[in-house]
Amino acid sequence: MFKKIIDLFIGTTLKKIVLLSLISITIFLSYIIKTIPNFEKKSGYDIVWKSEYDKYHQGYCLQENKIFSDEELFRRGIIQYLEKDIIVDKKIWIYRYKTLGLGDDKEWKPVGYYVLSELDSNDWYEKFKANYDRTKKSGLRDMLFNTFNAKPSSIDDINELLTIDMSDMTAGFKKPVVLSYGNGTYSLYLGDFLLNKDDDGLCFYNYRETYLIPEREIRKFNKRIYKEILKTRDFGCTHTNIDRCGNVSYDVEEVYLNSRELTGG
Repeated sequence: MFKKIIDLFIGTTLKKIVLLSLISITIFLSYIIKTIPNFEKKSGYDIVWKSEYDKYHQGYCLQENKIFSDEELFRRGIIQYLEKDIIVDKKIWIYRYKTLGLGDDKEWKPVGYYVLSELDSNDWYEKFKANYDRTKKSGLRDMLFNTFNAKPSSIDDINELLTIDMSDMTAGFKKPVVLSYGNGTYSLYLGDFLLNKDDDGLCFYNYRETYLIPEREIRKFNKRIYKEILKTRDFGCTHTNIDRCGNVSYDVEEVYLNSRELTGG
């Protein structure tokens, strides 16, 4: 486009000078203007000056002008992920059970996180097996909310339970945390997060222990696979990359739209 305009108005020598000037300006701008991750924004990045770019790569969160430890960044990222995940699950519930008219059930617990304060993260399976009556439609709910006194918990409560282990690069909870999907099914969080740090930055993998479905046998996920992933760190970080301020690359609207149909989410 520039070349056509120049051809119309100026001669060959001047044209070369203008083209060289445009090329020089482009190279100069590419040197002084950079992009850095900012997952707080829909675009996922910020356009910054090179001095800010260099500062970011020294470890600074530019918005707060601070360097956060990797442990704090993982904590912030996981908590923000859990916050956004519950927003998505609520939107999915409204879509499936309100918009699609699939009904409601008074026995269903609202979408949200619930803490099993009377269990620890090591003995849950044995106690679940001993107390779950899967012949009853209400058996799963009765076990979680009556036998083990599951209580609704805020994100702040969850943050208090979250433990980050930087020695083996894992994160989990002091007490089992159950996520209700609002339709009588649940997901169980224990030591579920595998942490990773490489040249591309920080990210984590959410390895949930099991899904709890009424009138189904309770199954633990394959520990051999978990240990292999833990050893090799060969896992994807979909929606879980973390920037220098602890924001996570989880696009609520995108995940919701991709997950709301009955075959997903």
